[in-house]
Formats: sequence, structure tokens, C-alpha cells
Amino acid sequence: MKNWDDFEKWFSNANFPKNLESLREIPVLDNWINQIKQATTATPTNKNEYAPKSNVQIKEGKDVLEITFQLPIGYEQDEILLFVREDFVKIEGLPDQHIELIKLPKLVKSKECKAKIEEDKLIIRLTKRPRPIKFYRHFITN
Repeated sequence: MKNWDDFEKWFSNANFPKNLESLREIPVLDNWINQIKQATTATPTNKNEYAPKSNVQIKEGKDVLEITFQLPIGYEQDEILLFVREDFVKIEGLPDQHIELIKLPKLVKSKECKAKIEEDKLIIRLTKRPRPIKFYRHFITN
């Protein structure tokens, strides 16, 4: 089933009872539906799925981005690995093999980075990529 339409066709042709309440009589299915309900109502949905979490703060200056990441309890400074891409910062080596992925609000120069740990916080300074000022003329061909 590649898309929702295929699923709907399959579901309508599967001869399930029209009233789905009879499916609640199956305990496994009822538990599964309840888990889905709890998962969707437990945390408020956010429009931006990469929005900074409570342990991440991003300050934006004219030419720099400063990311402050609260390191979890039990981290080892020697194991922390920092990777920077133009649009993301990835922090590895956290306890429980956790990887933190932080979406940046602006593109940065991935080779220019200063990072330090102060008071259990990882502070990362990145240089923003300059916005192109000049327009380039392109010719249209038939």
C-alpha cells in the first residue's frame, strides 16, 4: 500500500463490520488504539518539528549564532563529539548513546566553529553564511 487511497480501498474491501466498535472487543487492538491516543495527546504538537527543545537555546546576532546546549547528567567531556552542517548541529557521545540534532534558524559556515563547555553547558558559536547581494542575469532559451 503506497498511499492512503490504497489503504482505504483495502479497508473497505476487507469486509470489516461497518460499526468499528466491535473491534474494541479485541483487547490487543483496544490497547493499541489507546496507546496511539495517549501518544498524540500527551505532548502538544508543534508546527515546527525541529523547534529548539528546552535544553537548547539559540541566540542570533548579526553575524553569528550562539547555541547553548544543557548537557545531561552523566556525560563525559572526552566523549562529546560535535558535528556542524550548514543547517544542523549534531552532538554525539551523550549518555545512553543519545544523539542530539539541532536545526539551525540560519545557514552557517560549517568549517567555522568555536565550542566550549562551561558549567555543564556546551556553548557553540557559529558564523552565519552571508546572504548573496548581487543578482546574476540569466538568459532564457527556447
